[in-house]
This record gives sequence, C-alpha cells and structure tokens, in this order.
Amino acid sequence: MFEPLLAPARYKGAWGGRGRLLTRNDRRAAALERKEAALMARLEARVKELEQRDETRARENAALRLAFEIVANIVRRDNPGNPELLRAEAILQAAFPVDPFPPVDMIETLKKLS
Repeated sequence: MFEPLLAPARYKGAWGGRGRLLTRNDRRAAALERKEAALMARLEARVKELEQRDETRARENAALRLAFEIVANIVRRDNPGNPELLRAEAILQAAFPVDPFPPVDMIETLKKLS
C-alpha cells in the first residue's frame, strides 16, 4: 500500500516529541477537506446572492404586471378590441407566465384605481 512518512522534525514538538506517521492518504484527505470547505463557502455565498436576485426579480415582475394591468384596464374600457393591447398582453404572457387569476390584493387595488 502506501509507505508511511515521518512528520517533519518541526512538528515533532507539537506532539510531545513522539512524531506522527503521515501517509499520503492523510495529506490528500486533509487537502481535499480544505478544498471542499472553500468550495462550500463559495457555493453558499453564490446561492445567497442568487436567492436575493430572484426575490428582486419577483418583485420587479409583479410590479410590471400590475402596472400593465392598470394601463390595460383603461385601454380595454376605451377600446376593447385594440390589437396593440392584445399584442402587448401576449408578449407579457410569454415573458412572464402567471396564474390567470390575479391575487386578491391586486384585484382590490385595481378596483380602487378604477
């Protein structure tokens, strides 16, 4: 198998002068643990950043959709068959698929604005 190596002399004092046998596997395992810990720290930071970005985009999308619905309601009332309105709605629906039923708070806000 692996040939054991003696720890360098400078480390012998740390173990009471007894020295420690280090194998290639010990050194490799320690190096892998350090790399894994560094990778996990980077991954956790990246996940946190992505979650924050996702929350921001969700708020932006909801605001955009609400603004469109407000304007679209006015246009629908004045010109219900407006082809540009239908086109804009199709574009937004493709880009931001949402539940066909708006949330209750959105309906209440729209009623207040109408």
